[in-house]
Amino acid sequence: TIYHRIMFCMSICDIIGSTAMTLTTIPMPKEMPLEQELGFEWPGGNRYGNTLSCNIQGFSFTFGTLTMFGLNAMLCFYYACSIAFQMKEINIRKYIQPIIYGIPLAVGLTFATVPLFTDLINPPTNFQKGYWCLPTTYPFGCVDEDTCIRGGKYVNVLEKRAKAMTYVAMVSVLIMVGSLLLVIGRVMRTGCLLRRQCNAEKKQQNNIDDLFQRWEMIDGNDDDKDSDEGDDSFGPKRLPPALSRVGTGQISASAKIKFRKRSLLRSSTFERVSRIQSDTKVVIFQAILYVLAFFGGLAWTFNDDIDVKAFKFGLIFVPSQGFFNLLIFLWHKIYNYKRQHRETPACEVVRLLFTTPVQEACFVSRISLVLDDEFDTEQTMDDMPLRIPPFQIHHEMGDEEIMKMINTCEFEKTKLNSDNMERCGISEGAGDDILEDFPIDSSNANIGNVNHHDYGKTNPQVQEPPLSMKRIYRRRGTLNTSRTSNNTSGTGLTRSTATAHGISDRTIDNKNLFPVSLRASDSSVNGM
Repeated sequence: TIYHRIMFCMSICDIIGSTAMTLTTIPMPKEMPLEQELGFEWPGGNRYGNTLSCNIQGFSFTFGTLTMFGLNAMLCFYYACSIAFQMKEINIRKYIQPIIYGIPLAVGLTFATVPLFTDLINPPTNFQKGYWCLPTTYPFGCVDEDTCIRGGKYVNVLEKRAKAMTYVAMVSVLIMVGSLLLVIGRVMRTGCLLRRQCNAEKKQQNNIDDLFQRWEMIDGNDDDKDSDEGDDSFGPKRLPPALSRVGTGQISASAKIKFRKRSLLRSSTFERVSRIQSDTKVVIFQAILYVLAFFGGLAWTFNDDIDVKAFKFGLIFVPSQGFFNLLIFLWHKIYNYKRQHRETPACEVVRLLFTTPVQEACFVSRISLVLDDEFDTEQTMDDMPLRIPPFQIHHEMGDEEIMKMINTCEFEKTKLNSDNMERCGISEGAGDDILEDFPIDSSNANIGNVNHHDYGKTNPQVQEPPLSMKRIYRRRGTLNTSRTSNNTSGTGLTRSTATAHGISDRTIDNKNLFPVSLRASDSSVNGM
């Protein structure tokens, strides 16, 4: 994702700058002009370099630190685009991503290259400026060629550079603070809207529950339907048109199933709102931590008159910003993993992250989801579980992934028999080797949490799968816009979806179709 690319570039730049600072006095020239006569000395280690090595150290330090600080500000800007402005990932990638990388690189190269060609990278004679080569005159504080030994011709360039760096720092701070304010404002507005929507859907849910009770009473009192027709509370005026067209005493089974399914999909609204608020608060907290790490390293670079002992804290915090960013990054990884594996200790999660290829949960909040809210009720029986329609996902690269969640089925045996396969819409010619099972909570009709497990040949130790299963398949492609209610034979997919999947009427293409693990979250944005 874009977030991971920004973090990768930040890490590379921070490594470059921190490595230059770690070398301290080693790349400095062995001897500097008039250093003994002027009484200059550089504590902290021996000097083994020359002018070239000093220039490389100064360039690396300047480019690495400035670019890293700029990318940190752009990270907050990315949060603002994703959360506050609700931009799609594909648009961010197309229009915003060049700015995210281009501006920090341009600033870092400009401020690092100009001193390189103006003899302004020298060992500092002021200890509070650092213990490594950096952009400064030699000696520090000289104002013209008469008082400067090196870099005196370009003192005005150094002054302009200092002013420009101040402006860049101010703009970076404004970007970070402004982005956070925009994100917080969006979260507050969204929270209010979601709460109002939740209350409205609760009222609608109560009305649907009342209809369910009336349906049961009507179906259970067919003998007394004449008396019921005289009661306005059970009359056709109180029922939806799809139900009243067959009369009050006989309700369409397909229409009843349709409304039951819609009711089940609305029933998790409250939990959905809670997840949205929780996920977004985590993203905001993560952004605030990155900002604190940014200021913790940047603040020390503007202190010129503090005590030397206090300045030594800056020598610790400036190179350690990358370490703080690593802790924040790992914290979010641990948080994501523990959402699915709450019983796993944090130390064990860290070990797994560094030693095994852990499959991180995929949150729908990171992509744009378009759900086709049409249910296939023509061949759905009363005792059949919920059938989820195919839906379409656009990820950040602009490609489409067509996903189909086939029937929730209850299996009594490990191996599928012909009855179960036919009931679940699975073709016998598909073969068990390409089918993988995903346990779900059968009480939740929404997409919910789907954890990935292997059964059968891939994991012989598991003797029996859970009672409740979903089978999920995906293939990159474009969803056919033509619609038909006829199902392909034995696949449980509509013909339009089967065309997009490359599935024939009776076979499943092993090459183009493969299982995928999905955890669905209804949060609008989760960056990380």
